[in-house]
Amino acid sequence: MRAALEGKEPGVKLLLAAGCEADAKDNSGRRALSWAAEGKDEHDSAFNTATSLLEAGAEVDAKDEKGDTALMTAAANGNDGAVRALLFKSAKLTLANNDGLTALMRAAEGGHVGAAGLLIDVKTADIGYKFKPLVAPEVPDFMKM
Repeated sequence: MRAALEGKEPGVKLLLAAGCEADAKDNSGRRALSWAAEGKDEHDSAFNTATSLLEAGAEVDAKDEKGDTALMTAAANGNDGAVRALLFKSAKLTLANNDGLTALMRAAEGGHVGAAGLLIDVKTADIGYKFKPLVAPEVPDFMKM
């Protein structure tokens, strides 16, 4: 779990190759993917670590005892790399934790603009909303030179 938290992808891969389960829980009920989502994303370490865990079979939308998914944890901690990895694996945006908070709410609550922006971009694409292009207003004849 410590390797996941610290974004040590080579260590995580070594543990997975040695037979550790990608979705195993620690004594507190948290999974390695949740720990990877909580860590810092230096040089894409959290992105790579989360991706390795997901590719090894970690459940993308698994909840902990508070009802938080890894996406909620990543958003709450401003871990943009983990948010990206989880979104690439189709993490559900609409899930809420035991307090009724979604990943976007957790990002906003923590003031994490980058994570919130990633979630909003995906949500906008998900609901099929299309932004209308801005059109310059017609200039009246009397204002033309």
